[in-house]
Amino acid sequence: MIPQRHVSPEILMSFSAGALSSATAAIVAAHLDWCPVCRARLARLDILGGLMLERAPSAPVNVEAALAKWASAGAGSGLVHHPRGSGTPLERHLPTPLAAQTGFERASIPWRPVNDGVHLAEARLPGDGGLRFVKLDAGKTLPFGERVEAALVLWGELARGRETLLSGDFADGDDLAQGGPVALAAGCTLVLSVSASPSALG
Repeated sequence: MIPQRHVSPEILMSFSAGALSSATAAIVAAHLDWCPVCRARLARLDILGGLMLERAPSAPVNVEAALAKWASAGAGSGLVHHPRGSGTPLERHLPTPLAAQTGFERASIPWRPVNDGVHLAEARLPGDGGLRFVKLDAGKTLPFGERVEAALVLWGELARGRETLLSGDFADGDDLAQGGPVALAAGCTLVLSVSASPSALG
């Protein structure tokens, strides 16, 4: 299933430039592992970034013309690289980028209960902040403490206002904070990047 909620162009551009925190970059990479739409968009941004570096500073790039050239070139030209997803069966496994960063697997996430029907697990990453895995039973809401930068639904369904987020769907922190996210009948497991100090994690 292709995710329906994608990474914004601004966040993808920051990912392409290596400007995201390690935790948010891990979540974006996990979404990319699922999502051919965002992989194609990232390939486009990588080409634009290369053109900008190649021509800077003397000849600025006309972004619209560069995109049109990319679109007309087609995948057969060798100009465009579409990275492939890992094909990992997500019913049993974490997305490969998250498993690589944390050492966790779906069956070995070290859950700890924090409230009735809410479980957490945390992983420190280089730099400030880290990844927070949250497992919600049906009807439970997402607990907030630290500033959430980004989130990815791993398994299950999360209702946010009138919108339902499904496996693979990406949300930035501002989007997720609106609408009081609630797990639906099957429950929901998601991963968040949080901007807390490492000592606040675990």
